[in-house]
Amino acid sequence: MSDDRWQPGPDDDPWYDEPGQDGPEATQDGGSGAWGSQSWSSEAGQHAWVPEGAEQDQWDPHATGDLGGGGVAGSGDAWDARSWEQDAQQPWSDGDDAGWEQRSWGVEGELWDSEDATLPPTPFEVIAPHLKGNNGKVTGRRRSGALILIPSLVFVLLAGLAVAEPLVLPPAEQVAAAVPQEAASAGLWYCPAVAGEGEESSLAIAPAGDQASRVTVVRHTPEGPVSGSPADLDPGTQLDLPLENPEPLSVRWSGGPSVVTWRVSGEESAAASCVAGPSPTWYLAGLDTAAGAQSTLHLFNPFPSDAVARVVFTTPEGQVTLVRTDNILVRAGESARLNLGEFQPEVADLGVIVEVQAGRLVAQGEVTNDPIEGETGAKGRTLVPAAPAPSDFWAFGYARVDDNSSSRLSIQNPSEREAAVEVRVSSPAASGSLLGEVSVPAGGTAGIDLADVSEDAEFGVAVDVVNDVPVVVARMAALRTDDGREGVATSLGAEPGSEWALAGGSTGGRSARLGLYNPGIETISVAVDAGPGTPEDWGDVAVEPNARVQLELSDVAPDQEAIPLRISSDGPVLPELRSIAEGSPLGSWTALAAPAASWAGPETRPPIRRDPALPSVPLVSAEGSGEPAIDPAQGG
Repeated sequence: MSDDRWQPGPDDDPWYDEPGQDGPEATQDGGSGAWGSQSWSSEAGQHAWVPEGAEQDQWDPHATGDLGGGGVAGSGDAWDARSWEQDAQQPWSDGDDAGWEQRSWGVEGELWDSEDATLPPTPFEVIAPHLKGNNGKVTGRRRSGALILIPSLVFVLLAGLAVAEPLVLPPAEQVAAAVPQEAASAGLWYCPAVAGEGEESSLAIAPAGDQASRVTVVRHTPEGPVSGSPADLDPGTQLDLPLENPEPLSVRWSGGPSVVTWRVSGEESAAASCVAGPSPTWYLAGLDTAAGAQSTLHLFNPFPSDAVARVVFTTPEGQVTLVRTDNILVRAGESARLNLGEFQPEVADLGVIVEVQAGRLVAQGEVTNDPIEGETGAKGRTLVPAAPAPSDFWAFGYARVDDNSSSRLSIQNPSEREAAVEVRVSSPAASGSLLGEVSVPAGGTAGIDLADVSEDAEFGVAVDVVNDVPVVVARMAALRTDDGREGVATSLGAEPGSEWALAGGSTGGRSARLGLYNPGIETISVAVDAGPGTPEDWGDVAVEPNARVQLELSDVAPDQEAIPLRISSDGPVLPELRSIAEGSPLGSWTALAAPAASWAGPETRPPIRRDPALPSVPLVSAEGSGEPAIDPAQGG
């Protein structure tokens, strides 16, 4: 290489004082003091300073000629898009001549080395603007304390001369690390649905961990919230609390965490886990207003200020927005019930998006099926949980298909792009009906029948998004028995996890079964704790890849009203409980267990940072003397 070209120096001195001195081999890739692999655009295929076989006078880093393989993506004498702003005619221009384009220097979005680096005082030929230097950054000899960036550099292009303007780099913003935090020691569950006339409802509450939990039920009446007496629950126990009034509820817990399931019984039965907290947006799939079905949206505001929501509908034809549902007011401490058939009649696979415009809300859906004459379908009632966000993966621990029962999926795509999903089931049939990808229209919904997809009557289901467009998935099951009893059950899918808890298990006049589904590729060991009477072999249940194991709660006790469940595993699984009444009506329901994240909260939190523009606040003395103590670290 010619002496009038700048070459990197050895490891201990990356810059030579005199440009005429030779450095390490310029074609070397990587290593301290050598040209890095980012010296030339990867599109141009050049990863060295001078290509082998090319004479120095044939190669010009500013040129787009073809000698030495120097063609680049830019036009004219411009650098390619990776080194310079694409199609820029001046190598220091980013469109407004304000300075270097961000990726022109260094790597990973950085410019020059932030440690007071300066360029050697040499002519332009000496300075290679794509030089990496040591550790992937442009480095220089330390001079004064200030960072001086290209005060005046002149690059001679084939097209002519141009002068770079000075650029002062602002100091890099320091991003504070997240702060670890302990699991929550108190929390709330919200139960939006209410019992109808002539129906009975109850709460099932059970500790989720190894600590005792104190719980308080709050009834949200028209006159205001009314708190009941606190109850202390030991691990492995379950409190079944009958409810006298059809009111939405919240349940406070402290100490050890608890989980809560709301149940209703009567001519039709239903159950669902209560909701861990409000969300700015709620997504519901699996609603229906066609062929005798009626869907209701419950909006619950247990908070001290009014809330306003915008309700948007997703249908098989796409998204529907209505002026009538643009501003739904829910007063503080009250709930609202929307009959969705008034807004979207005769729509199967109906979805809803609740956008909270002001205040806070908890949402839940409800579907009552009563097929009209000539229509197929089971009669029953089911609760439809809402999701706070779409996801690219959903799993279900229970689906059933046989001569009397059927299951299907309803998929909601709230985005503006078409979604593509793949469905997997445990014990897949040799010739299943699910072939290839299933498309879900932008802003719309799609239904998938699960008939003939598994060798087993009861199986697990996983839904995978394959094109990065997240969706919401609900599973509906229509159940019938040989003696003619029938019912329906709906469940919202979830991401598999390793710690779960569920209240509401019972064998008192009911048949209850826990399904454990492993959608992964490795065998998972699962431990299930059902309180006193838990079978010993439930402590280590092996669930093979893409397989499902079911456990009968009658193995714990054949006639026990309360059987709480805690599930832990060494890998991600999905537990779901199916419960059926032994008498008439069928009284069927399914409930997904609550994941640990719903009661433990996030593992980290953002650091607390004081705004220096705010005045200092005195701290009370730790001795309790009443004398204010100023914390110097807070600027006081």
